[in-house]
Amino acid sequence: MKIKPINPSLIVDSLRKTRRLLVVEEGAATGGIGSELISLASEYLSFNIARLSNDRLIPCSLPAELGAIPGIEGIIGKILELKNEKLH
Repeated sequence: MKIKPINPSLIVDSLRKTRRLLVVEEGAATGGIGSELISLASEYLSFNIARLSNDRLIPCSLPAELGAIPGIEGIIGKILELKNEKLH
């Protein structure tokens, strides 16, 4: 097993089983690790993708930050959407 920082074979093996990918990240959707994972996975397989991220600056105040990052309700909602989609 290698972490280089990403082990493509682990991701692809998992996607072959589930054919679904949900990427959740606090950072920006553009240029983040999530977009790299989606790009990597799409090179190997056709599958259902959902992304939950933030495309704005993260505020410094805790209440504002909590409102800006993906929360548990949004994550569960995306999981259910992805689960109910027809597989490609």
